[in-house]
Amino acid sequence: MTTRTVMMLTLLLGAGVFAGVFHALSNDPAAVSISWGIALLIGGISLAFFGDHRFDMFSPLFFIGMSFAFFYGVPAIAPFALENAGAFAGTVVAVQSYYPLAGMTSFLCMLGLFLGYSSSFAAYAGRSSSLLWWRTSACGEKLLWMVLLAMGVGAFLFLLASDVYLQTTEDLESPLFYSAVGFIQSGLYVAIGFAVASAYKNRTTFWIVAALVTFCVALLFGIPSGSKTLALLAFMLSALAVNYAHKPFSRLTAGVGVFFIIAILAVLMPFNVLYRTQLLTSNYAGQSLSESAVMLKQAAGELADMSIEESIDLTLDYSIARLSNLSVVANVLRYQEQGGTLHYGSSYALALFGLIPRFIWPEKPGLTVGQAIAVELGYSDPKAIRLGTEVSNNAVGITMVGEQVYNFSWVLAPFGMALLGMFYRWIYEVFKSGLRIAPRLAVGIYAYWWYGLVFSAHESNFAAIFMGTVKFTVFLFIFFYVLTFKWIAPKTLVSN
Repeated sequence: MTTRTVMMLTLLLGAGVFAGVFHALSNDPAAVSISWGIALLIGGISLAFFGDHRFDMFSPLFFIGMSFAFFYGVPAIAPFALENAGAFAGTVVAVQSYYPLAGMTSFLCMLGLFLGYSSSFAAYAGRSSSLLWWRTSACGEKLLWMVLLAMGVGAFLFLLASDVYLQTTEDLESPLFYSAVGFIQSGLYVAIGFAVASAYKNRTTFWIVAALVTFCVALLFGIPSGSKTLALLAFMLSALAVNYAHKPFSRLTAGVGVFFIIAILAVLMPFNVLYRTQLLTSNYAGQSLSESAVMLKQAAGELADMSIEESIDLTLDYSIARLSNLSVVANVLRYQEQGGTLHYGSSYALALFGLIPRFIWPEKPGLTVGQAIAVELGYSDPKAIRLGTEVSNNAVGITMVGEQVYNFSWVLAPFGMALLGMFYRWIYEVFKSGLRIAPRLAVGIYAYWWYGLVFSAHESNFAAIFMGTVKFTVFLFIFFYVLTFKWIAPKTLVSN
């Protein structure tokens, strides 16, 4: 165990002991929740900026630390420190009595994840991996980018043609449709990282144009979707590629970047609410980018007409509810206290079904459990959804901590998080190993891994994210062989 790890553990344990003592002595749920929120905020930011031996804004630990700080820590404080009576307040107010236990559970899970991430075994196994040791010709790289970009564009065109592109879509297609479209859409995520990294490394006209084209395509299809994540996707993955292809961002740059992201989200929150309302109330029969542009303009006009006070109130109300992973954890705890059963890893076991292609077994159970959990936790009326069929898109993101508690209880959840921490350290070291041998290709693949396994997994159930990543990664490796890529075995590298 390194000196840095010991220092970080000392800081985390100190914050945890302070909040724990306050929890034991105080009878005020608000004060206890706030104390755990402060511990999560301090601990999460500390992990993000000082937890890794070498600072890296796009390491798994940075995003996970920041997510604990802002999706668990801040929500433990905000409902009690701010007025919480807006249209979105109901989901938070209903479970506020469970916030003290949810805050404590989240803190213990953060501690468990850090211990797992600090595992020397996971670090060594990742550094020893040659999973991303691939090389090819310049022609093969260009062909790879063109195919990946075509896959991403094709996926979005399919969604538009099927009228299920917008985030407010009510009529769901078959699981096979979404499985296929989601699979080919992943090509765009690899293409962004690969093209931007190649542009910085090669500085040739082709790759500069390729990077600009890929960026603009992601922006074009992301902004009108109604998804804040897709709207920012091109910026996030481009920043990741620059971080590894040019030079790593410093702590100061990362801090300034986080500040600007928060500022952008503060503007996007009310705009996103107004735009999604426009989508829901529109009379358009189909979906197209031109129609979305009209509604984007209307939403911008509504936001401009709002007073500053109204805009701030809407931002706080929506943010407290929408960005509160803690409220989901509290709802899981409420569900279990009121007689709900533990699920003993069933949501993770769904990954086994992912090994069977849906075209072979079209009726296999879905890997996402958002709809079923929405019913169990009371987010959806049971009469509004028939489990096992696709009749509603009411769903809830179970969150990383919530899924552990949902399966194993708050007592055992930190141990499961330790295993996740080991997994994240392993994939990070696998990437860093590949970065030394095939930097541009490694960046492209890691952009996809980071977006799915790190960024998206903090909210979604892990089985769906994990199996989707595994299947597309295997597809990429097979595709590399087709494009005359060569895998460099460790013994070959040593002999050369």
